[in-house]
Amino acid sequence: MTIGQRIRQARLNRRLSLAWVAKRAGVDRRHLSEIERDKCSRIAGPGLLIVYAVAEAIGVPIHEVVPPIRYGCLGWFVVQR
Repeated sequence: MTIGQRIRQARLNRRLSLAWVAKRAGVDRRHLSEIERDKCSRIAGPGLLIVYAVAEAIGVPIHEVVPPIRYGCLGWFVVQR
């Protein structure tokens, strides 16, 4: 599951509108829609600060929307709050 899919699922599970979450997170509604649909125009995808703000607006911990990332010999890297 992508970050966008995780954000959308968390938002829908809590029955929150896209517009409400975007406003509370300080993100343009269209940009949040692009993130959820994995259509983010930025090369690297949504920034971590935006993802954090959206997770906070939805009311979920960041680790629920950002999966563990594997970095070769460094082992597993998990974003923690």
